[in-house]
Amino acid sequence: MSAKSRLPGGRPALLCGHSLGPQAIEAMPAEQLEEAITYAAAEVADGTVEHAELAGRIDVRDDLAAIGVPTLVISTTDDHLAPPALHRRLAENIPGARLVEIPTGHLPMVESPGEWQRLITDFLAEHDA
Repeated sequence: MSAKSRLPGGRPALLCGHSLGPQAIEAMPAEQLEEAITYAAAEVADGTVEHAELAGRIDVRDDLAAIGVPTLVISTTDDHLAPPALHRRLAENIPGARLVEIPTGHLPMVESPGEWQRLITDFLAEHDA
């Protein structure tokens, strides 16, 4: 059974399916998946869907060249809300930015918190932050 077929219909399931990677959805026991969808339903604020749709339409590339601090761009490779192509463009347009990939959906801090934290803390340690 595919990850998406495990999700019942409706807006919260849609957001959950776009926020979590397929491996995370497949790995969740049915009860935990239902809890995640219930949690998503309780937390979906007005305008969330419209906000998510902006990811593919907003172009901030002209602003990125002005960033003058060390920058880590974490690309979530199974991200359907902000696809990896956008992460690459972001990193390409920030001077000296480092791009790293993590095999998760849009929520790496939920799917792979240890790896996500390690990427950030290692980067900060390299820059004495």
